Amino acid sequence: MYKKIILGIGAGTLISSNAFAGYITPEIKRDGKELNKSAVAVSLQQNRRGLGVAYTDTTTENTAAKVSGDALIPYAFYSSEVFSTELRITAGESDSDALLNDETSLDAYTLYAGLRAPINLTFGVGAINSETDYRTGGFKTGGTNTDGMDIGLGYQHNNIYMGLGVELLEQEVYSNATGSATADETTTYLGIGMQNIDDENNSANSFEFVYRQTTGEVNGPSLVPDNDEFIFAGTFARGITEVDAALLFGESELLGVTTDNFRVDLEVEILLGSNSNFYLTPGISYADIDASGASSESTYPSLAFGYRRDNMDVDLTYTSGTTDMDSSILGDTDTDIIKIDFVWLY
Repeated sequence: MYKKIILGIGAGTLISSNAFAGYITPEIKRDGKELNKSAVAVSLQQNRRGLGVAYTDTTTENTAAKVSGDALIPYAFYSSEVFSTELRITAGESDSDALLNDETSLDAYTLYAGLRAPINLTFGVGAINSETDYRTGGFKTGGTNTDGMDIGLGYQHNNIYMGLGVELLEQEVYSNATGSATADETTTYLGIGMQNIDDENNSANSFEFVYRQTTGEVNGPSLVPDNDEFIFAGTFARGITEVDAALLFGESELLGVTTDNFRVDLEVEILLGSNSNFYLTPGISYADIDASGASSESTYPSLAFGYRRDNMDVDLTYTSGTTDMDSSILGDTDTDIIKIDFVWLY
């Protein structure tokens, strides 16, 4: 499937609240670590600046293999009244006890930039790149290269946000045994949201409704499903508590087979006292994929312990969960993730 996520490297970036939110309304979470997910949201961001770095250690295991990997993810964001930008870089390695492709490496980046016109109309553009290499016994056996761009327009009227964008991706999958195949994927997204921030009373709320449609064109044996997805997401903060939630449901079709997709993410950050610098964040991510003759169900609870003071925030998150594929001979897939994330806001 297109936009392949590598076990042991990419899984840690998926199992977190708001992993698929932030397409229209810009991020406002108190910890400052969450990045936007589109050129539109970046272009609508104002007066947010920071430098951060995250480290993830992931172990995934089923009856076929055990995969262990880690990744270093530096990131930066800057926005003023008229200009905004975000950068995320990922460098990861994983090792498996499987006979083939027992080593995997990933190098990726996303770079967004946006401009705001005096009439509160914004324009955003993004560059997307990732390179994955597979090795067996130290010898390279194949890989995946992905290049793309994201272009979008946004508009803000008081506390109302609207946006429309398109993400264009081209992927090449190559193997020493079977040769190469390419696929083009186009994702169109549009949405509307609302955001209110009250610094005096230490409260804020933000939500968005987004529709995404993905279509693909295949040149070779690679297959790209067509997707229609709806996303509801929001962040609500008041006093010592912040709630971050996202809901996705949709439908995909591939070779005449229709698949129903459902996912919900929830995190609740709680300060340990009204004047405390420490906080706890329990969370859960649940996903259900249902197709004719095959289905999977995933549940990933998590717990973070963090410290926030002045312009810095650091936390440690542990996630442990299971994906159950009822039609797979592999049985359950168990995943454990440890993540350390630090950001400095300036």
